[in-house]
Amino acid sequence: MHVTSDDAVALAKEVSALAHAVLLDSRTASRLGGTGQTHDWGISRRIVDALSEQGRHVILAGGLDGTNVAEAIQAVAPYGVDANSRLKGPDGRKDPRACEAFVHAANTSQRD
Repeated sequence: MHVTSDDAVALAKEVSALAHAVLLDSRTASRLGGTGQTHDWGISRRIVDALSEQGRHVILAGGLDGTNVAEAIQAVAPYGVDANSRLKGPDGRKDPRACEAFVHAANTSQRD
Protein backbone atom coordinates (compact mmCIF):
# COMPACT_ATOMS: atom_id res chain seq x y z
CA MET A 1 0.00 0.00 0.00
CA HIS A 2 1.11 3.57 -0.60
CA VAL A 3 2.06 5.89 2.24
CA THR A 4 0.91 9.31 1.08
CA SER A 5 -0.68 10.82 4.21
CA ASP A 6 -1.69 10.10 7.80
CA ASP A 7 -4.76 8.35 6.38
CA ALA A 8 -2.46 5.43 5.59
CA VAL A 9 -2.52 4.32 9.24
CA ALA A 10 -6.27 3.63 9.22
CA LEU A 11 -6.07 2.05 5.78
CA ALA A 12 -3.24 -0.24 6.90
CA LYS A 13 -5.37 -1.46 9.80
CA GLU A 14 -8.17 -2.32 7.36
CA VAL A 15 -5.88 -4.00 4.83
CA SER A 16 -4.01 -5.99 7.47
CA ALA A 17 -7.16 -7.94 8.29
CA LEU A 18 -6.74 -9.61 4.90
CA ALA A 19 -3.01 -10.33 5.00
CA HIS A 20 -0.18 -11.58 7.17
CA ALA A 21 2.00 -8.62 6.15
CA VAL A 22 1.61 -5.22 4.53
CA LEU A 23 4.18 -3.69 2.17
CA LEU A 24 4.51 0.10 2.50
CA ASP A 25 5.72 1.89 -0.63
CA SER A 26 5.94 5.31 -2.24
CA ARG A 27 4.07 6.52 -5.29
CA THR A 28 4.08 9.43 -7.67
CA ALA A 29 1.41 10.75 -10.02
CA SER A 30 2.81 8.58 -12.81
CA ARG A 31 4.21 5.55 -10.93
CA LEU A 32 2.62 3.25 -8.38
CA GLY A 33 5.95 1.80 -7.26
CA GLY A 34 9.59 1.70 -8.25
CA THR A 35 9.77 5.46 -7.81
CA GLY A 36 13.13 5.53 -6.07
CA GLN A 37 11.62 7.98 -3.58
CA THR A 38 11.20 7.59 0.15
CA HIS A 39 8.02 8.48 1.98
CA ASP A 40 7.32 9.75 5.51
CA TRP A 41 8.92 7.16 7.79
CA GLY A 42 7.10 8.66 10.78
CA ILE A 43 3.81 7.51 9.28
CA SER A 44 5.36 4.13 8.51
CA ARG A 45 6.46 3.78 12.14
CA ARG A 46 2.92 4.52 13.32
CA ILE A 47 1.69 1.80 10.97
CA VAL A 48 4.25 -0.68 12.36
CA ASP A 49 3.14 0.12 15.91
CA ALA A 50 -0.56 -0.20 15.04
CA LEU A 51 -0.18 -3.47 13.14
CA SER A 52 2.11 -5.09 15.69
CA GLU A 53 -0.82 -4.89 18.12
CA GLN A 54 -2.73 -7.04 15.61
CA GLY A 55 0.15 -9.49 15.12
CA ARG A 56 0.79 -8.29 11.57
CA HIS A 57 4.11 -7.54 9.89
CA VAL A 58 5.25 -4.58 7.81
CA ILE A 59 7.69 -4.65 4.90
CA LEU A 60 9.18 -1.23 4.18
CA ALA A 61 9.87 -0.19 0.58
CA GLY A 62 10.24 3.08 -1.27
CA GLY A 63 13.56 4.63 -2.21
CA LEU A 64 15.72 2.33 -0.11
CA ASP A 65 19.36 1.64 -0.90
CA GLY A 66 22.64 1.01 0.90
CA THR A 67 22.90 4.63 2.00
CA ASN A 68 19.58 4.87 3.83
CA VAL A 69 18.28 1.39 4.67
CA ALA A 70 19.93 1.28 8.11
CA GLU A 71 18.38 4.64 9.02
CA ALA A 72 15.01 3.43 7.72
CA ILE A 73 15.19 0.24 9.79
CA GLN A 74 16.07 2.21 12.90
CA ALA A 75 13.28 4.74 12.31
CA VAL A 76 10.50 2.36 11.28
CA ALA A 77 11.43 -1.03 12.83
CA PRO A 78 9.87 -3.02 9.96
CA TYR A 79 9.73 -6.81 9.78
CA GLY A 80 11.61 -6.60 6.49
CA VAL A 81 12.75 -4.24 3.76
CA ASP A 82 12.40 -4.23 -0.02
CA ALA A 83 14.37 -2.40 -2.67
CA ASN A 84 14.23 -2.17 -6.42
CA SER A 85 14.88 0.92 -8.51
CA ARG A 86 17.74 2.38 -6.47
CA LEU A 87 19.68 -0.87 -6.82
CA LYS A 88 19.66 -0.77 -10.61
CA GLY A 89 22.50 0.38 -12.81
CA PRO A 90 22.19 2.57 -15.91
CA ASP A 91 21.33 -0.50 -17.99
CA GLY A 92 18.27 -1.22 -15.82
CA ARG A 93 19.73 -4.39 -14.32
CA LYS A 94 20.53 -4.87 -10.66
CA ASP A 95 23.98 -3.57 -9.78
CA PRO A 96 25.76 -6.25 -7.70
CA ARG A 97 27.70 -3.63 -5.70
CA ALA A 98 24.53 -1.69 -4.89
CA CYS A 99 22.80 -4.92 -3.83
CA GLU A 100 25.75 -5.92 -1.66
CA ALA A 101 25.81 -2.50 0.02
CA PHE A 102 22.06 -2.70 0.65
CA VAL A 103 22.22 -6.18 2.19
CA HIS A 104 25.26 -5.30 4.31
CA ALA A 105 23.65 -2.10 5.63
CA ALA A 106 20.36 -3.88 6.35
CA ASN A 107 22.06 -6.76 8.12
CA THR A 108 24.20 -4.53 10.33
CA SER A 109 21.49 -2.03 11.24
CA GLN A 110 20.00 -1.75 14.70
CA ARG A 111 16.23 -1.84 15.08
CA ASP A 112 14.81 0.74 17.45
